[in-house]
Amino acid sequence: MDNKISIDFQNKKASFQELERIIEESIDSQIAITNVIVDENILKQLESKFQAKLIYYIAWSKILILENSITTQYVISNLDGFLQCFIEFDRKAHEMMNLMASIFEIDLNDFAQINDLKRNKSKNQRGQINSSWNYFFHGAECAFENMKTGQYLDVKIIYGREYGVIGNFFLYRFIETSESLKTQFQLLKGKSQNLRKVINVFKEEGYLINRRNYDFEELILNREKVKRYLYKTLD
Repeated sequence: MDNKISIDFQNKKASFQELERIIEESIDSQIAITNVIVDENILKQLESKFQAKLIYYIAWSKILILENSITTQYVISNLDGFLQCFIEFDRKAHEMMNLMASIFEIDLNDFAQINDLKRNKSKNQRGQINSSWNYFFHGAECAFENMKTGQYLDVKIIYGREYGVIGNFFLYRFIETSESLKTQFQLLKGKSQNLRKVINVFKEEGYLINRRNYDFEELILNREKVKRYLYKTLD
């Protein structure tokens, strides 16, 4: 298990040289730097130099996570397989919301109807869609679980009809519980931080794009780029 190191930067802006030194001095450690301000270009420099590291900055809480992960090249080499994870999640999320709308006769364009199902027509915000699927509303999400296969997905429901917003924890669980993604789950080597590395690389490569919500970053599949890529690979 990696050693864990915590460093408080006291709300200072970090330079590339400072962060480079910290990583090199503790190359096999998991490092959490709190109260730190890091520019986007510095993050990209770090990712370019330390390709076997997950470099994950949470801007709103000023936390920088640095830990060992699969390499950037490993992600690129398995691009087709990892891309399938995002495609299947995006498709299933919209499929389940449309199924819910059909069964309960609600208009997904009217969030008040979704909220009414959540608050007034569901016992403890949960229920059953059909003989296979259960649902559970919680916060800004709705979780779906297949009682027969164990497949689990969690969908953000607060962005109109955009249900493909990606969260690392829930996407990892979706991959873990999807029979069709067994190979991809094995590629992640049982570590959720490796999925975070995949997300970082896919964002850099343009397969994931930002959906902004106030100061928070929300990532969704870049469907147009994916269509072009899939069309090209079929040529």
